[in-house]
Order: sequence, then C-alpha cells, then structure tokens
Amino acid sequence: MARFVDATRAYDTARMASSMHPEALQRFRTVIEGALRSGKADMAKVELLPLFSVSSVEDFSKLSDVEIFKRLSDSVAKAAPQVIELMAKSEFEIIDTVVTGEIADVTYLMTITVEGESVEQQIVQKLKPSNGQWMLLLPATSETTIANIESRYR
Repeated sequence: MARFVDATRAYDTARMASSMHPEALQRFRTVIEGALRSGKADMAKVELLPLFSVSSVEDFSKLSDVEIFKRLSDSVAKAAPQVIELMAKSEFEIIDTVVTGEIADVTYLMTITVEGESVEQQIVQKLKPSNGQWMLLLPATSETTIANIESRYR
C-alpha cells in the first residue's frame, strides 16, 4: 500500500499501474475489449481508443495490461492536470487492515486540499497477493467505471 501511496503522490503512472494485481488489470482490459467488439464498437473506438493513445483496435491489443492502465491514468492527468497537484499534496493515513483468506482490506483516510478546504475521504482498498507481493485490486470507483462502460457500449 505504501508503494501505491508514494506512486500516487508522485502521480507516477508506471508505478501506479505496476502496483495493480494482474487479475484487476485483466478485468479492466476485458471490459474495454468487449466494448470495442460490441454492437456499438464504432462509438467505442471513437470514445475509448484516444484514452489509450492508440488509433486502432489492433494497436490497443498490442498493449500490455499494465500499459493499458498506465495510459488511462496518463489520460486522466492530461484531462484534469489539477489532479496531479492534488495528489502531490494529499495525505494518507492507514486506519485498519483486515486480512480474510487471500484478501486484505486496507482502510485509509485520504485528505486532499481543494481551494483551501481540506476534504477527507475514507477508502477501503482491497489487496491480493501475486508473486509474493500484495497488489491492489480495482477500487470501487473503477468497478463503477467498468459498469458504466459495459452499460454504454452494450
């Protein structure tokens, strides 16, 4: 979790992506690929491919799962550059960790300052081991994004 927090503060998208569990990255890729092959594939190509800095489905398919996540994070930063500054000044405090089987639920408090006001958000991040390291599963916000993509391009 500490590696991800450091990467997030630096908005180092390569390190952020490499902190993600392979299952999470594969799930994300599968949803994008599904949209690109859906009945609304033409719309998906126009709307989604630029987020990954590619112009064709073939180019998208050549990207690794880590690169897909990294490029999407890069697109977020380009669209909202203020996010980088907010993350650099953010504070993280781990409140609790509960391990059940192979899943760890890490509850942390993230504090960001927006226009002079501190905003706190309590977040539960799930982690799962992979190759001897705890790696992040998709957060609830990503699951919401996945549901929206599936719904939009159905």
